[in-house]
Amino acid sequence: MPELSNEALQELGASGLTAEEWSSFNWMRFSLTAPDHSWAGSSCGCPDVACAGKHHASGTTCSCLARGIANYKSVLRGLQALRS
Repeated sequence: MPELSNEALQELGASGLTAEEWSSFNWMRFSLTAPDHSWAGSSCGCPDVACAGKHHASGTTCSCLARGIANYKSVLRGLQALRS
């Protein structure tokens, strides 16, 4: 099972998210291979385990995590709006 990189953990932390929250959010959408909600995506934070080489060139910066965090926050805003 891959682990999130230090860079991904820092970016999540700066956004106010924990690795557990990120893993759980993505487990519901992408990963049936990690029933305990542990991280099953790429170390860069992308839920796609094959991110490097597929979404960006190997060795270059991945922008999937930033987009994913924005999506996560959008989903939360939508849920909060439904509750109010």
